[in-house]
Amino acid sequence: MPIPQPLKFIACAGCRDRRIDLDMDAQPSLAEGQARARAKVRWSHWLFGLTFGIGSLILAAGFAYALKHDRFAEDVGGLGPPQLAIIGLGEVLLSAYIVWTAFWGVPIVWRLWRRLGEASSAFPVFRWLRAGLPISIPAYVALYSAVLGVGMFYGAIGGGVYEYARNRRLAYRRAGTPDAGASIE
Repeated sequence: MPIPQPLKFIACAGCRDRRIDLDMDAQPSLAEGQARARAKVRWSHWLFGLTFGIGSLILAAGFAYALKHDRFAEDVGGLGPPQLAIIGLGEVLLSAYIVWTAFWGVPIVWRLWRRLGEASSAFPVFRWLRAGLPISIPAYVALYSAVLGVGMFYGAIGGGVYEYARNRRLAYRRAGTPDAGASIE
């Protein structure tokens, strides 16, 4: 009597093929993972700096215009230029942080969204979208907007800092030192 192989014959052919492809793919080496993590960390620094720099330039241009045309009247609640400059820089810093957290948070949620899409037999919404019904375009816009919003929220409540720290730890890890949570997907 032959010994049954549990999931080999239960799963559909596509699932088996995908599992075989995943098993055949070699895990990236530590050097490849470190290079990818360093690139992501570098990109996040550039993105934060660029956002902060552009925001600061826009703020400076607005202040120059307001000072030249004497626009600091009663419209701003009695605050003077120094107080408004501090508030403006705080807003620019917050905007740069939001962009930075979206950089780290959206890919994680996007990856989860793709995995849900691959398991479309479990969720009728994905089948309807793939069927090409007339509601597909507004549904795609709504669902992908939700993914972006959830990704930005995840990044803003601490997920961005977590992903940054995880990538930074991997990027600058020395070979031979154990680090359980440093794999990059």
